[in-house]
Amino acid sequence: SNFCDGFLFSCFVLKIFYFISKSVLCISYKMKYNISDVTLTQKMKYLQNEVRKQKSVKEVTLQFSMIFQIRLKNNNVNFRVICPLSDEDECSLGRNVHHCEHNCTNMPGTYYCTCNHGFQLSANRRTCNDINECVIGGQTICEQECINLPGSFRCSCYEGHEPYPGRSKRCRDINECELDLPDCHTCTNIEGSYQCECNRGFTLSEDKKSCSDIDECLVNNGGCSQLCVNEPGSYKCQCKKGFYPTDSESINCEDINECSGNDGKGNCSYKCSNSIGSFNCSCLNGYRLGDNQLTCFDIDECLINNGGCGQKCVNLPSSYKCACHDGYRKIGKNGADVVCTDIDECADGSHKCDTELGATCVNEVGNYTCLCPSGYFPDWNKCVDVNECLDMTIHSCHHLCVNTPGSFHCTCLEGFSLVRDNKTCIDIDECAESPCSHQCLNLIGSFICLCNNGFHLGNDSRTCLDINECEIVNGICDQICINTNGSHKCECHHGYRLLNNGKTCVDVDECMEETACCDSLCNNHDGGYSCSCQEGHFLSRDNCTCQDTNECLVNNGGCDHNCNNTKGGFSCSCRPGYKKDSSNSSRCVDIDECALENGGCSQICNNSEGSYECHCRPIFKLAADGKTCDHCPTCETFESVIKIIEELQLE
Repeated sequence: SNFCDGFLFSCFVLKIFYFISKSVLCISYKMKYNISDVTLTQKMKYLQNEVRKQKSVKEVTLQFSMIFQIRLKNNNVNFRVICPLSDEDECSLGRNVHHCEHNCTNMPGTYYCTCNHGFQLSANRRTCNDINECVIGGQTICEQECINLPGSFRCSCYEGHEPYPGRSKRCRDINECELDLPDCHTCTNIEGSYQCECNRGFTLSEDKKSCSDIDECLVNNGGCSQLCVNEPGSYKCQCKKGFYPTDSESINCEDINECSGNDGKGNCSYKCSNSIGSFNCSCLNGYRLGDNQLTCFDIDECLINNGGCGQKCVNLPSSYKCACHDGYRKIGKNGADVVCTDIDECADGSHKCDTELGATCVNEVGNYTCLCPSGYFPDWNKCVDVNECLDMTIHSCHHLCVNTPGSFHCTCLEGFSLVRDNKTCIDIDECAESPCSHQCLNLIGSFICLCNNGFHLGNDSRTCLDINECEIVNGICDQICINTNGSHKCECHHGYRLLNNGKTCVDVDECMEETACCDSLCNNHDGGYSCSCQEGHFLSRDNCTCQDTNECLVNNGGCDHNCNNTKGGFSCSCRPGYKKDSSNSSRCVDIDECALENGGCSQICNNSEGSYECHCRPIFKLAADGKTCDHCPTCETFESVIKIIEELQLE
């Protein structure tokens, strides 16, 4: 039973217990080496040899890797021992131990390898080989093309086909004609492909799937005499610049005579010379052609070496001339140039110095200058005032400097006055003249006015005006704010009274204080009260007195027949022959008089709405009381009846 205890320990004791006639045979042996260093088969064979050495054991056979068949000597009894070994998990020791390429599965005393989906185990039971599903499955897997992948496969469709939506193994034809095929003019779909037909002026490609333009200009220039312009599906002829077409299709062209207009000048400003397909413009001597090659511009000879002039060069249309500068005059010629001498403007009085301001003229070669008096500086022929105020080292003013023609003077800022040196400023005490309506505070160079409580300073900054506290949060009054000079007071609307804090208003309860005019019900509310009446009454125009409501005036009070008004209410009653409805006292229902003692009729009673009638059976007649029935006269009594009638007539 404990035959295999401690099998995987470094040193273990082997015990075999066999029960025969309530006696126990025990064979023990202590192993001498580390059993975990050998394989399972070596372990078991070693154990087999050790068991065989026992005196009681006749034969021991190792069956499979963990089963012993033991036969004892004394009675030839055979029994099997299955060793439930304490297993070692080879899979947890790593691939260098179990050598499985994909998956390792541990078993008691051993292990085995498995492969991932799409792979199969090789003959060495360790490595995994890919399963080629495309070879195994053939066309039953993919409808068209099968592509093997490591551990799997995928289906593909031939050109011109696509997988069915949701069915990746099946393929369907692609209708290319439904796609955007700009180079295909007329498209015809075929299985796995398509074909195109082309419009006029286009040619079909070799694969019959696209159209390309035919360049008609490549053959004999398209029949054009000058320019051939290819276009998609067509072409057109054009004339070169300087030519015009002689036909509607511009096949033939002739030269344009650009000089024909504008008196033979065309677009030229001076002279035009026509040529085949073009023209040329030319200019008079002294002119040059502009960048547009049409307009003639004058040549400025003065731009080159000043035209050879010693002083001034004056350009003229198609020519130029030499002259003297201002301040010189001509005294002769030197070829094309002129001889010039200086003019003394101060001597001949031609100068323009401002003599009114005392300017003096001083002649110079080719010019003159003007000298100005003190407080001015010269600006050519003018004398300009010097602004001394721009330089404080000159004016030394304490506050402000005011420039004047040829001089300056100092002034002070507002609130200051100038002392005797005409430069220094001192503060003016404006409060000495009492400019403020309330209080005055003097400041350096100024002053401010202050107001008493309840007043504010006006726009003139001097006058104190009353503050209207009622315009600011209503003077913190609950209801009515009344402004006063320098203060304000609070009041309340009718129906309210002011509390001792002089601001808060509370409602006066006229009903509690018995100051209301109501003769019935009084209802107090904020700022007043209202009167109301008991049911069946209404408030009169004085809003105080209650009067009875005559309900019978409106829709007869809701009564079917008679409405009887009472103080504060009303009641309904019915006409003779009717009674009140038990479920609705305002309604009247007919009384069936016939139901009670036959309505007093001696024979037949007929009920009607609000009344009834008595009737008699045949050979009876209704008596004068309208209820009793009497026999009609017979032949026996007819003569007496006639006699009664005659007597009545005589009466």
